[in-house]
Amino acid sequence: MKNDGKGGYPIRDEASTSYVGSIETAEEFGNRIYSKARNRGIERVGKVCVIGDGAPWIWNLADLHFSGAIQIIDIYHAREHCWGIGKEFFPDKEKMRPWVNARIMELDRGKIEDLIAALKRLSPSTAA
Repeated sequence: MKNDGKGGYPIRDEASTSYVGSIETAEEFGNRIYSKARNRGIERVGKVCVIGDGAPWIWNLADLHFSGAIQIIDIYHAREHCWGIGKEFFPDKEKMRPWVNARIMELDRGKIEDLIAALKRLSPSTAA
């Protein structure tokens, strides 16, 4: 990533981006992305970040192939999970929408600690 030079958001350097995709097992995919990362020089980087949709199999692959990597759920799926939690805790849509919109605003503004605090205040009665 490069900075836009104006103190704003980083911009993607297209020459530094790789894409990997295939129809295969999770194990095969994990080996494929690890091989791609090695070819791109992962041993020389200071931080490794894995972005996924929140599925446990992705985090399992990250733990296996990229131990210690920062694991981040992509913004689309993080928002989707906020809606799922809202529906679970607020059957009344009129109460659900403002709660979910507030969580998404926290998410979009990077206020993850506030989002986590709001989730904890729900006091879930089950592990799910």
